[in-house]
Amino acid sequence: MTKSQQVLAHSEIDGRLDLMGSQVMSIGAILQISAYSTSQMIVGRIVAGLGNGLNTATAPVWQAETSKAAWRGKLVVVELILNIAGFSLSNWITYGFSYANGPVACRFPLAFQFIFIFILFGTVPWLPESPRWLIAHDQVEEAEQIIADPEAKDLDDAYVVTESKEIQWAVQYERENGVSWADLLKGRSGKGTATVRRLLLGAGAEAMQQLAGINVCWIDEM
Repeated sequence: MTKSQQVLAHSEIDGRLDLMGSQVMSIGAILQISAYSTSQMIVGRIVAGLGNGLNTATAPVWQAETSKAAWRGKLVVVELILNIAGFSLSNWITYGFSYANGPVACRFPLAFQFIFIFILFGTVPWLPESPRWLIAHDQVEEAEQIIADPEAKDLDDAYVVTESKEIQWAVQYERENGVSWADLLKGRSGKGTATVRRLLLGAGAEAMQQLAGINVCWIDEM
């Protein structure tokens, strides 16, 4: 795969990663709801976690690229607040159903997540594509329209033209200087970038949060 193809492939994934994440989450949820063994529950949790990770990693970026500049920071914060609120809601539902008898005590809380998955399935296809994805696929006019709409500006406005040119330059730069995933994970992304260290720090912080045992306690209560 050439560097240009790598950039297009990554952009293709970025534009639809939320929907893909929802599909993976659905598979994980079904595995958990239908689980009659610890091993199936663990597999379901891992699959659902991967799907949720795809959404959590992609949504803030996509949201920032398709929203008004003045609102981008606020919307990212709101997304994180809703993420935490959802986790809190799941805990309260699990606690409430811990007083119920039979399989419903654990299966209903697991099935409840489908409400939000269905919302994603129903809304994501109608959302605008990322201007970056469109420009990477040579759809510059559509990208400029999406840049202009949130700001209520004309296509020939200086702001729209500048944003479009900057994205075009960035896409072209990545096509010419793209780094493969293999080189990225091996730390061959350029001198002084410390890519592997950054990856370990970011993943390590999230891993330590989960390794604290909160989800283990949740499964034990079921």
